[in-house]
Amino acid sequence: MDIDVIEDLLKTASQRRKIDMARETPAYNILAAIDEERDEAHIHSKIIYFLLDRTYNQNETDDFLHLFLREIKIPEESVNCQWRVYREQVFEEGRIDFVMECEKFCAAIEMKIDAKDGDRQLERYDRFCKQKEKEYRIYYLTLDGRAPGRQSAGSMDRHRIFLISFQNEILNWLQKCMGTVDKNSYRHSFLKQYEGAVRHMTGLDGGEMNVKDLLASTDMAKAALLIRDGFAKKMEEVAEDLFRNTGDILKKKSQLETHVYSDCVDVFVDRIQYKKGTYCLVFELAIDYYLYASFGFLEESENTFITLDDAERLFPEFYHTWLERVRALDLPKLKQSAYTLWYYIGNTRGEKLNFKENSDSVLELIDEMDIQSQYIGTAIFKKALKPLLQYELH
Repeated sequence: MDIDVIEDLLKTASQRRKIDMARETPAYNILAAIDEERDEAHIHSKIIYFLLDRTYNQNETDDFLHLFLREIKIPEESVNCQWRVYREQVFEEGRIDFVMECEKFCAAIEMKIDAKDGDRQLERYDRFCKQKEKEYRIYYLTLDGRAPGRQSAGSMDRHRIFLISFQNEILNWLQKCMGTVDKNSYRHSFLKQYEGAVRHMTGLDGGEMNVKDLLASTDMAKAALLIRDGFAKKMEEVAEDLFRNTGDILKKKSQLETHVYSDCVDVFVDRIQYKKGTYCLVFELAIDYYLYASFGFLEESENTFITLDDAERLFPEFYHTWLERVRALDLPKLKQSAYTLWYYIGNTRGEKLNFKENSDSVLELIDEMDIQSQYIGTAIFKKALKPLLQYELH
């Protein structure tokens, strides 16, 4: 393969990309600008609740809530009842993203963008709804309408699960909402911005640059294959370099036991003996779509994290002491999953690093690896690890 062919293909694609970036697309939305398009808990949950919880027409016939109920096919005889909407509904077995309820019907909605399914999550929601002693449905909202994992549904009746998506039901609902308000109003502008964010997030914005016409010959196609394979290997190296560099910084600054792998960094903060096992509080830097950091409890001999519920049951004093300390840290938007307390890691510009889609912030690591890994390692140490070193460790 002539290297000139590859260089010509890359040069032409680069020029095409600059032209493509100037196009008017839904990528120009506020959520994209602040890098929050995929934050389900703090962004999408709040926006959807904001729209559902307000009535915009005096007769209530075309308000956003009733349009939503019809879009997700709530039985028509229940649509016009008096509905109440709850966000992050807390109950004995967890917390539900949305609960919508009227006298005769209950709808629980679980939203998943990037987060993984929780253990028997929908099964627990099913028990919550059954206690209402009325007709109910469990809605599973994802980008594309995918089904939940078996571990989430558990033993519940899967006919109770209704699949809805951002790219269908949410977009349809937003368009219908826009049809009920003045096009020159703030309400319309708000809806239009959010619709653009959803389109961009789901890949329905027509924002994919068309380069297939560049592959006009066998040589060009072969060059594209070489570039694709080389790109994948290069991005693997980028992730490995980031973990190695950041891990070295954390080990040197904290003086804690640190294990650096090709796909994560584990820093062992403290240990406790329970019966015949050793359990460790571990800080982990890893990638799941985005670069993130977490605190969890690891069973040392198995080298696997246990659930926070199991940790609380096995060693409650150790568990509560350390979780209180972690929650007291100055960490950005700390979230809790079944296994960890976690938060996203940003670069020097405050941008999240999306390794799944190879965001610009990830690609820029090729040129800025030393600067960014130094910044990330130092920031993690100062905010997440250094404050914990003041405590007596086992």
